[in-house]
Amino acid sequence: MPPHAAREQVREISGREQLAGRIVGQPLAGGRFVRLEIGMSRSEVEQLIGRPAAVDAQSGGVGWLPYYFGSDAWSTESYYKGEGRLVFNADSRLILIDASEQARK
Repeated sequence: MPPHAAREQVREISGREQLAGRIVGQPLAGGRFVRLEIGMSRSEVEQLIGRPAAVDAQSGGVGWLPYYFGSDAWSTESYYKGEGRLVFNADSRLILIDASEQARK
């Protein structure tokens, strides 16, 4: 969990296809993130709210294990200036909406 998450509201939810995810902070009223759902595909998200300003990839730690093919092996983070960041699992499904103050910068 990000260090700033302790100060922000964190909600654990079940999204599309029962995919577990989190929402950190409160998306801006009238902002793009209010239209998102945990479990949406990356292409659905980008069609709905546009392309991110920046993208980064992260290893989930288990990504280095031989013959491990779980969806938590890798994740990608998409950054939207003034809105926050979105995290997608290795299956390109939305698992985290971070609309915290820290993520909006």
